[in-house]
Formats: sequence, structure tokens, C-alpha cells
Amino acid sequence: MQLTQRGIGPALPGKSGTVREFQKHHHDRTYYDDRSGMLVNGQYRLEKIVGRGGMGTVYLATDTKRNEAVAVKIRDGNTIRSVSPKRITSEIQALSQVRHRNVVSMKDAGTCGADSFIVMEYLEGMDLDRYIAQEGTVPYADAIPILAQICSGLGALHDKGIIHRDVKPHNVFLLRDGTVKIFDFDLSRFSGQEQAELHESRHGYIIGTPHYLPPEAFKGIRPDHRADIYAVGVIMYRMLCGALPIDCDEVAQIMGKILFENPAPPSARNPSLPQRADEIAMRALEKEPERRFQSMDEMRRELQSGAALFLKIPALRFGLGDIGPEDPTVRAGIITQPLLASSDWA
Repeated sequence: MQLTQRGIGPALPGKSGTVREFQKHHHDRTYYDDRSGMLVNGQYRLEKIVGRGGMGTVYLATDTKRNEAVAVKIRDGNTIRSVSPKRITSEIQALSQVRHRNVVSMKDAGTCGADSFIVMEYLEGMDLDRYIAQEGTVPYADAIPILAQICSGLGALHDKGIIHRDVKPHNVFLLRDGTVKIFDFDLSRFSGQEQAELHESRHGYIIGTPHYLPPEAFKGIRPDHRADIYAVGVIMYRMLCGALPIDCDEVAQIMGKILFENPAPPSARNPSLPQRADEIAMRALEKEPERRFQSMDEMRRELQSGAALFLKIPALRFGLGDIGPEDPTVRAGIITQPLLASSDWA
């Protein structure tokens, strides 16, 4: 098996199977012509491309009926997870029921020729991947409120029977006010989709991004919500250490290390970290799901335990100044300002 779009499966011709080679091939490829100026569904005018991802292109658009900015993702009709318009509609309906400040709001969905589209709230800020690249390593005190909000958003999804399955910094967005948003549900599993997953497994696919997959994903075991918990552990490790716990590119090496090797605790790479950071990260990264946190809420509570002593919201480094725990916009590590409505989709 080698990398396929956003996962592992039958080999791409001419590719050696390293993550970086796949990503370069994948992002250099032109999936769509620029459709800026098109009116989608008679309502959404595509203004400009703001990001390209594994399954589509995201546009800044104008909702001409409500005269507001939205994000419209045109999804490629030829990806490994091509699905019927009826299923797309049911997925969007399920996501629209998740009304949580840490999950991007879904507004509409439909078809656009051979492809499909989804309409989301438009966000302004940067994704967590860019933020980590900008910072190098994120101080523990700064990482806690981000991680706590990731846990909170994923917990809301899990409560509705939705498993994200592609949790990684690239799919976490930081708004200018410090609010965190989970987005990109192209690989998510919704309640009642067991048959679709059986089809994927029979064809050799392991869905997700290799570095963020838990061991059970490589064993032919259908991962549950604790796969997302493992992925948050990987995000935490990368934020605190500036490196992944499994830091190699060859797919076979990634799989082998995830299955059989234990990463060094974060403090071995970043001695400034407290023991508490090691305890939380390593528990999330346990190889056996039963030994991890059993819910996102449990992990969030552990992250926030004692955090008020050094709370500081890092996303406000975007140019709005710092906010401390005495500020009325902060409540137990979660910012309570109204959400802004993204200029850095990918």
C-alpha cells in the first residue's frame, strides 16, 4: 500500500510513497480551473480562491440573498470518497445540528455539475499548521487554550455520532480573537455509514493522514472516537516540541513506528515543559485505545486543570494585543467573544 488522496491505499503510479513526495505531487496538481465569478446554485457568487485541499477548492464567496461573505468548497467528483448528492446532503444536515462555537458552521450543500459544493461560514485568521510553523514551538501556557477548544469542538461532534478522522493542525483554524474552529469533514464518519467504511477497507484504504493515525487504523480495526483523541495527542506533541512524535517520511516507517515504538516524552525534546505536559500527551498517544482518555471532555478537563494560573491566549499575537485571565472575554480558558466570520483556507 502507498499514499492515496488523504490516506493510504493502492499506489499512485510513479510515486515512491513518501509523505513529502505525495504532498508535493498532490498540491502541485490542478484539480480545477479557477471558477471565480461563477454563481453557484443561483445564490453564491465565487469571488476568489482562498485554498486548495485534498478534495476540493475553497472560495471566498458572496451569498447574494443575504449579502454576506461565506466560504464555498467545490468538492472534486473523482476522489476516493465521492458520494451521492443525497449522502452529501445528509452529512451536511448532521453537521448543521452541531451548533458549537469550536466547529465551523455549515450553511448549505448541493451539486455543481459533476462536483458538489458545501457552504460554510467565512473565517479570518490562520490555520494551526501555519501558526506552529510561525512559532516553532508553542509555550505550554499558550497551547492549553487552543488544545482545550479543539477538545471541546471534537467532543460536540462525537456527541452527534460524528468522528472527524482527519484531525491535524491543517484542519484547525485560529480566529483573530483566539477562538478555535474545527473544519474539513471530507473524511469524517457519520452515524450509519458502516457499509461505506466496509467498502473502503475491502479496497485497501486506510483513511486519514498517516502521522496522525492511531495504531488501530493500521490493524484493520475500525477506529472509533478515540482515534481523534490520539490525533489531538499528536497535535499537542507537535505544538510543544516543534516536531511530530513520529518524525519520518516513508509510509512504511511511519506505520512501523506508530505500531511498535513509543515516542520520547515531550520534555525529552523540550526540557522547559512541566511533567503535566508529558502525562497528558503520552496518555493521549497510548497505543491501546482503552488506555487513552476515553472522551474529549476528559482530556479537556485535564488540560484545563490548574491552567488559570498562567492562561494567555496566543492567537492574539496576530496583532490585537494580549489578553490575560482577568479579562472578561476569557472564561476557564475558553474565549467568549462573538465569533468572527477565513482568509487562510487550505
